[in-house]
Amino acid sequence: GKKLKIKNYNFYFPSINYNYWKKNNSNIQQKKKLEITCVGNINKTKNHYQLINFLLKSKKKFNLNIIGKNLTTQKSYNKKLQLLIKNSNKSTPNKIKIHQNKKSKFIKKILNKTDLYILPSISEGLSISLVEAMSMERVCLVSKPSNHSKIIKNKKNGFEFNLNQNSFLKALNHSIAINNTTKNKIIKKARYTIKKIIDKNLNFEKKLKIGLL
Repeated sequence: GKKLKIKNYNFYFPSINYNYWKKNNSNIQQKKKLEITCVGNINKTKNHYQLINFLLKSKKKFNLNIIGKNLTTQKSYNKKLQLLIKNSNKSTPNKIKIHQNKKSKFIKKILNKTDLYILPSISEGLSISLVEAMSMERVCLVSKPSNHSKIIKNKKNGFEFNLNQNSFLKALNHSIAINNTTKNKIIKKARYTIKKIIDKNLNFEKKLKIGLL
């Protein structure tokens, strides 16, 4: 929409189960490390390598779960990423793990204990995993090049960052420093955002069925 200079446009995506993607409050507890989650196949575009380097520069202690499968077209990138992860796990208190071929039940379990969901992509279509994380009331950090400004409103229902270290660290530190009242407003707004999108989808589908579009 932006590149074509179209002012009025909407996002439509396969509807998620709004009642399924809901957090379980019983798992909330005090943690010594940040629990961070990324969902996306392992490739250059998803940009996990740069994200890990950003996180290591932050000096924060974290557990990072990357949920996605290796691609046969990205062997050299995957090897490079695996080496970075191996070195980080060996030399720092952080724990980074890639989980392959996981279903929604596993993803929901991970998201339920997640402090930050991060989408660091160089470019991106509409991310269903971001929609699921917002519905789960997770604090979401999204790269501006991923082009989700139609969904994420910076400091309102999530945080945006440019793909450079200073911008990322600023967004990361801000997201961690917010008090509980502000955090609750942001994550409630995130879930409400998804509800509005789902309602719009359903209305669109209804009009298609009755021939109004």
